[in-house]
Amino acid sequence: MKIILHNTIYRLKQFIDYNSISIREFLKRAGISHGLLRQVRTIGSDKLKNILSTYTELNPEWFLTGHGEMLKNETAETTSDKASVSSTEMNRDCKIKILKKRLDDKITQDLENQLTLKGRIIETKDEFIKRT
Repeated sequence: MKIILHNTIYRLKQFIDYNSISIREFLKRAGISHGLLRQVRTIGSDKLKNILSTYTELNPEWFLTGHGEMLKNETAETTSDKASVSSTEMNRDCKIKILKKRLDDKITQDLENQLTLKGRIIETKDEFIKRT
């Protein structure tokens, strides 16, 4: 059995961010190769089983459909306040993280472009000075 991924991978990344672990660590614990999150089409039931058996607090319904809470109800009662975060709040928090990352990436790219442009200007000035 294979499951369509796009939103499932997005939710998986939310769960990983929520737990403040790296993707590599998440996959290693579940016994899954790192390439899983690069796929965009399907996930095998064996990998799904590995994820759900390793991360027992993950609510399978939320993981597969987006309905309900990210964490199972019994986990919410026995863990920290972190577990009571609703999926709506989780989506908002993840979107904020994603937007901050995009902004950081954009700023970095803009600065690199400015440096490249300034380098070209300096090269042009040097060439002009050599000619005169």
